[in-house]
Amino acid sequence: MLIRKYIINIVIGFVFALFGAVVLPVLPEAKTVFSALALLIVISLSLRIGAKKFNAQLVVRNLPTIQYAFAITLGVLVGLLWLSKLTADYYNLASDRFDWAQYIGKPLSVSAKITDVKYNEYVVRVEADVIDVEGVGKIPPTRASISFDNTQQRHYPSQTIQALVKFKPAYGQHNPFTYNRQKSLFTRQIQLTGTVVSGSRVMLTEFGSSLHFKAIWHLKSLELREAKWLRALLAGDRSQLNNSDWMLLRETGTGHLFSISGLHLGIVVGGCYLFFMVLLVGCRRLLACLGVKQLLIPSHNLHLWLFLPVMGAASVYAALANWQLPVTRGLILLAILSVLSRQSYVWAPRHVALIMLAVTLVVFPFSMLSASFFLSAGAVLIIWLLVWRFKFKGALLSEKILSVVLLQIGISILITPLSMIWFDYVAWYAPLINLIIIPIVTVIVYLGIIGLLLSMLVPSLGAVILHGANELLLTSVGYLQVIREKVWLGMVTDTSIVFNLLLIILALVFFLPGFAALRWWLVSLSGGYLLLSVIPMNEKLWRLHVFDVGHASAIALTR
Repeated sequence: MLIRKYIINIVIGFVFALFGAVVLPVLPEAKTVFSALALLIVISLSLRIGAKKFNAQLVVRNLPTIQYAFAITLGVLVGLLWLSKLTADYYNLASDRFDWAQYIGKPLSVSAKITDVKYNEYVVRVEADVIDVEGVGKIPPTRASISFDNTQQRHYPSQTIQALVKFKPAYGQHNPFTYNRQKSLFTRQIQLTGTVVSGSRVMLTEFGSSLHFKAIWHLKSLELREAKWLRALLAGDRSQLNNSDWMLLRETGTGHLFSISGLHLGIVVGGCYLFFMVLLVGCRRLLACLGVKQLLIPSHNLHLWLFLPVMGAASVYAALANWQLPVTRGLILLAILSVLSRQSYVWAPRHVALIMLAVTLVVFPFSMLSASFFLSAGAVLIIWLLVWRFKFKGALLSEKILSVVLLQIGISILITPLSMIWFDYVAWYAPLINLIIIPIVTVIVYLGIIGLLLSMLVPSLGAVILHGANELLLTSVGYLQVIREKVWLGMVTDTSIVFNLLLIILALVFFLPGFAALRWWLVSLSGGYLLLSVIPMNEKLWRLHVFDVGHASAIALTR
């Protein structure tokens, strides 16, 4: 028991160090952290030996508390040491087999395996792992962002390209008024940025063999009408969505539905769990009717039997989504929860959450600088809060439906402050739209996955189902366009600290127990401020425009 408590306290310190490193201007050097770590171990052992040898009552009496404090401090130092090592490795472009520093700015013929693709009207930007340099051979994979002219040739993840590229270190300009490109590059672990030499070609050397690529290619071969929406929803291929499409999703608050995340994984896992549960129970009853008494399938506690098929289905879906970070993170958390729930020791929910958070940060250490991490963690905490607050019971179907509706409304309200902080906007009617469209999207996801599976067995039937899913999705997108054009009521774009604090207070007070006398006062005051933030006070508003002009910023005032 004591060892478990020590481990939990070390994990707490480790997580605290990782989050603290986000706000630290400079990380301490690895030598400094290592020296502090060695000193801490020496002090801890000295206190323990001295307390037993000299029978120091004060130390003996407070020894557990002192040891817990040392465990937390140990976790903090280990976290800082580990993060310093990762950061040093990221900025070090030299390895035992290849030194990038001596080739910066020189044209290199490289082979790279694509991991992500982004298009605009003139330029294609691919994220790829550089795996081969002509004249050197195979090298340790180095993540790079490579740009070249848009020649209408489509590229997809898992394909391998060869091109003549000039590389430079992945540095972004420091401009506090615009997008922080350096943080984005660091979060995605991109070490190099490069441009294909003018006049040279980008050649495709490997067509692609991943499940993600095969699914996209199959959907493309069906020649579906406006298939970009279905590809984005099923396989996470958003390369065909243009600026007007993203503006539609932004103004209706539905952009998260077309970015593969834990929500989609939850939809797939829930459907697979129900399917395999019905299948196991049906097999047992069928064998019982046939008079078979000794069954391998137990009559209760089917979770162990369901673990492997559900995790297998979730892994296949993660591969279908090209192992994108949010869905991969959700898969890991699902595996941790399944393993911990099958141990003889009952873990407290807070310890389960702590272990999940620590493992996530260890596997994806730089993800804590991205919006997706905080939105995902915030959604999980909100669900936890709502379940604790309302004590949902699912005995009847009506109670289950009511629980789902309350959860959806609660998540939409409580996640609003985070959306304002990260994206600078929020749609007023997004909770209502999501309440209606998420069940529709759930059906479309099930139909799409069933259609893809049947395409391998009965191609004609699979194509019919995929056509139906595509038409249903296009109809839903059409209604979103009607809502934006006919019913659109505006968006909140006030990003001040006061506004976000009021949103947080309003959301928490509305859902937390108690505060009955204070609740409606705060709701009224905050609601009034929300309304005033949308209504302009003057028809001729002054606007501030900040332009990035290279080495400096230009400011313009317009009216």
